[in-house]
Amino acid sequence: MHVKSQTTTYSLMKKLLIQLASFASLLAATSVGAADAGAFPHDQVRGKVRCVLMSVGQTTVFLRGEPQERSRGDSQGVPCLTITYLIERLGNEPFRSKAQKEIEISFGGKPLTLVNFHSGTYTKAFDYERFPDFLDFRKPPVAEPSRAFVIQYVQFGALPNLKPLDVVINAGFDDEVPTFKFLSIKLQ
Repeated sequence: MHVKSQTTTYSLMKKLLIQLASFASLLAATSVGAADAGAFPHDQVRGKVRCVLMSVGQTTVFLRGEPQERSRGDSQGVPCLTITYLIERLGNEPFRSKAQKEIEISFGGKPLTLVNFHSGTYTKAFDYERFPDFLDFRKPPVAEPSRAFVIQYVQFGALPNLKPLDVVINAGFDDEVPTFKFLSIKLQ
């Protein structure tokens, strides 16, 4: 009887330790998620406009050249900073147009100056339904797809370093163009 009692006690202790370990893992994951959410609030609402910062990154594009340049492999890659975000008009009031007024990019409180900056910027808006999901890059869910747009903003030039960036987006609908601040975005 004594051996059976020890086995039962051992079994109960083992179950308790497994439950405690699971709880500790859950608590640790929640703490990390909470810290990340506070440091990078990527989904913001101002008035009736929602803005979700989807990606910020350094990419390289290859510009179209003359056919003879492409066949010789002479095309040069151009570095660019790409910011992708979603804007959504909340509610069901009609709107006439979407508006992106400006994007400010800075680090350490100073405007970002790209290295090898090429003239200009490029902005393209996609209807929510037309912007594709790919790999692990998913569009944020929206209440009504016809009231949401994905916008890609590109500045041609290279980031001088990978310090955390602050991105301020002024975008919205009609005359309601609020400011969305995304601070301390860490780049890889």
